[in-house]
Amino acid sequence: IFLRRILPAVGKSHLAPLFRVLFNTVWALGLWSYHQAHWSDPGAVPDRWHRFVRTVGEALPIAPARPEWQPSKATLCKKCQAPRPER
Repeated sequence: IFLRRILPAVGKSHLAPLFRVLFNTVWALGLWSYHQAHWSDPGAVPDRWHRFVRTVGEALPIAPARPEWQPSKATLCKKCQAPRPER
């Protein structure tokens, strides 16, 4: 709507369809990317990590999970209560 009003005012109305197609293409690709990320399987913790946790046992320091990056800290999964590696 903004470009539809501004472009004719500056004598560039022939560019409005191009910008409309460009904007809608970028918007559709962004929406598609979001849905692909949202619906994809996040995977699982590797078996190597489970073997490491069993080997280390109680000596593994587990920090409470927070919605921020926690470098070099294993956290506890809220869903399955299993230790998970650093993200």
